[in-house]
Amino acid sequence: MKSLVVAVLLFLAVAMCSAQMIQKQDNIKYQIVSKGGWNNTGIIAEDSSYESFFPQAIANPGMKIKVEVNSKFLKLRLPFRQLNKLTTRAIVYDDSKKIINIVESTEEKEEGSVILLFCIISIILMIVSNIQYSRGIDFATRVFMPIFSLAAIGYSFLFSSNLLGLAASAAAFFTALAALHNESTVYKSLSAAYYVAVILFFITALM
Repeated sequence: MKSLVVAVLLFLAVAMCSAQMIQKQDNIKYQIVSKGGWNNTGIIAEDSSYESFFPQAIANPGMKIKVEVNSKFLKLRLPFRQLNKLTTRAIVYDDSKKIINIVESTEEKEEGSVILLFCIISIILMIVSNIQYSRGIDFATRVFMPIFSLAAIGYSFLFSSNLLGLAASAAAFFTALAALHNESTVYKSLSAAYYVAVILFFITALM
């Protein structure tokens, strides 16, 4: 029984020694100490936001430990490519200075894109709705096609964050409402606004 108690106490002691926490040292730097508040390691960090990566950085001095990657749409490239700006944040432990630094790098990267594809799908769906509406038949199609068109162009907006995509989505939504209530003049006006918004969305995405 005594040996079991000793073993448990040793386990807890090791766990406390190995565990780390961040203690604010000044406005921008943080000092790493043990959870028990003793056994100061003397290591400081610029920011505690990536605390969970600190043990990995300390175990690999000089190595960049990637902690965050953000991608921002820049422009569309035909036919199905797009240029993105990638911002990468990493932490690096400098063993000689006992400090964990944050380094940031940016690069432009060309990746696959479905924006053009979804724009085309969206336009085709709206055209189907227009044809059905002009014929005065198939109520469900002329109402639901703009909704599906909204989904397609909305998906493109999410990829590009282009506000004209949002405008096209709004026009498609209200076109569906106009079709639902059989408001012919409003339906035609909103359909026209949709096409203009989609075309401008596509042109500005290329710029």
